[in-house]
Amino acid sequence: MSKTSTNLWEIAARKLSCNKKAELRDLHKLISTVVSNILGHRDESKYRVCKFSNAVIKRRLLARDGGVETLTAFGFTPYNSETDGKGLILMDVEVEEEEENAQHGIFAALQTGLEWFDDTVNAMLKGDSGDQTVCAEVLISIKMPVGAAIVGGFMKSETISSVVSFCSNYFSDEKKARITLRQPHDPQDLAVISQATLQDLGLGISRVGLVASLQSDELRKEALVKPQTVLRGLAGNGPEAVRSIAAIAAAVRKRQERPQRGSKKERALLAPSKTTGPRPGKGWGLPLLLRKALSRKRAEEGRRWFLRICRYNGDLVQRVVAS
Repeated sequence: MSKTSTNLWEIAARKLSCNKKAELRDLHKLISTVVSNILGHRDESKYRVCKFSNAVIKRRLLARDGGVETLTAFGFTPYNSETDGKGLILMDVEVEEEEENAQHGIFAALQTGLEWFDDTVNAMLKGDSGDQTVCAEVLISIKMPVGAAIVGGFMKSETISSVVSFCSNYFSDEKKARITLRQPHDPQDLAVISQATLQDLGLGISRVGLVASLQSDELRKEALVKPQTVLRGLAGNGPEAVRSIAAIAAAVRKRQERPQRGSKKERALLAPSKTTGPRPGKGWGLPLLLRKALSRKRAEEGRRWFLRICRYNGDLVQRVVAS
């Protein structure tokens, strides 16, 4: 069984920085109140439950980035009951009577986490920028091998290794060393140049899209066939990061149904239009795909489509050449 070591505090920090300063300030106040109520009423279980059906939780927690992830880092776990619906709960624990035991108990962990939370939020709120300014300078959206997208906030001066570290929390331990990170339509593996800053790589803009994959094609196919391996790292880290196995299976089926080169479906797409003779303003009865390519002055693409059509329409070739 594959094992996943996830740094929940790192995920929470990256998600929190995606908020605007005013939103983060309100989220900080809400989470601090939740944790403080637990610390102040250690023997009352009602303070350890956050119901997603609650209007305040919907508006101030679920609508903000990093709220669920932060409570998960504090030790909350998701639940789904028939009576109360979905939510987060901090499992019941007995109140420690001895001071030496309390220092290592869950309440001491909550206190330590609250101090980290306060320091992290205060650092993000520094600066003279307005309340409607996003805390992070760069928002990076990373498309995972299973199709899910994760988003984290970074500063321009941070290195690409920080992005790889954030992304690796969603992979099992045995696959962390095989992670590749690249820009769409660019084969360059950014993980190799881990010490380069986002600014140096031209990624110092407000929003950036990257693609995470595994070095081996076999492992990539394994992630598509058995997505639960990767989803184990996504569980409990926010609803936008989790994609159901059924949805992944549907995406795989759709990918497999695409027409193959030289298949009947492809030949049907390449078939000429019903009008075989010259048309006013058009010239010839060319297939729609070729007319679009030529009209956009994409000569190379038009040439490729033309050569492929030649295999199926000999008479069409004579018209094009004659013109």
